[in-house]
Amino acid sequence: MEKTVKAAENLIDAQTDYTVTWLDSLEVVNRKQTHKYKQLAESTKGLENDREYLEGLNNENARYVDQLKQVRGHLDTLEKLVGEVDEWSKELEVKVRRMQQERS
Repeated sequence: MEKTVKAAENLIDAQTDYTVTWLDSLEVVNRKQTHKYKQLAESTKGLENDREYLEGLNNENARYVDQLKQVRGHLDTLEKLVGEVDEWSKELEVKVRRMQQERS
């Protein structure tokens, strides 16, 4: 009977050691995962700052795009006006030549 009690005691000790070792392993895994999640949380803070910065740049660029569209509209108008002035100056050149020929 003493052998049976000793065997049961050894079995309980072995199971206890196994359980403690298993819990220690889980604790190590848990610590590593906690550290990993802390790093991820820090990374997300950086990403949030980057997102805000990029949104600001995007808004600023949108204003410039609007300004460029306005400038393009003005350039189109100026090109039309230059074309008209060019036509008028050609007409004037023709009229001046006629007048010069009539005087000669």
